Amino acid sequence: EGVQQVVILGAGFDSRAYRIDGIERVRVFEVDLPGLVQAKQSRVEKVLGAVPSHVIYVGIDFDQDDLEETMERAGYRRGTKTLFIWESVTQYITAEAVDATLRFVTETAGKGSKIVFTYVRLGMVDGSDSSELERQMASMVARLGSPWIFGIDPAEIEQFVTDRGLALIEEAGAAEYKERYLAPLGREMEVIDVERAVLARVDGSVGGRAEKRR
Repeated sequence: EGVQQVVILGAGFDSRAYRIDGIERVRVFEVDLPGLVQAKQSRVEKVLGAVPSHVIYVGIDFDQDDLEETMERAGYRRGTKTLFIWESVTQYITAEAVDATLRFVTETAGKGSKIVFTYVRLGMVDGSDSSELERQMASMVARLGSPWIFGIDPAEIEQFVTDRGLALIEEAGAAEYKERYLAPLGREMEVIDVERAVLARVDGSVGGRAEKRR
């Protein structure tokens, strides 16, 4: 679709940059905590012999560092059609960091850019709407030192992305996962609706609103 760069925010050990056919034709920025980025690079070098030339590692702390400055130092090109992938990150960072990251997307990405990101339901974060199993999961991640601190009410997701300069394309959760990916394979599995996924397009007409929130 003419994407020229892919930015994986909170990449961890994501392997898309090394396994998707044709992805080597675009620049892929893998963004995560510096220590994790170093570990990822060492592993890739061990497995592949060297880091592929289209992959760029970027170390950052979303809660503390300036994403725009860090990305531009790494070679990120403003105004370029970009796909952003942001999985399993938003629940671990502050609302301010979530807004700053989405502002970076809306203010720097080119026409036609998109972002897919996941979020945890607000009711699971504040305990107002969660099952016993979900409460156990929230307690477990807190004990491990990474508590969920940010969530969104699914009923408000369209307004949430609109207010941040994005146009909602689709939002999906456990029911959609089961219908699309498990049912065609004849697989019966229980899927907990913990993280939901959002696909949105950068809407250049609202860039001014993002600027005013600074």
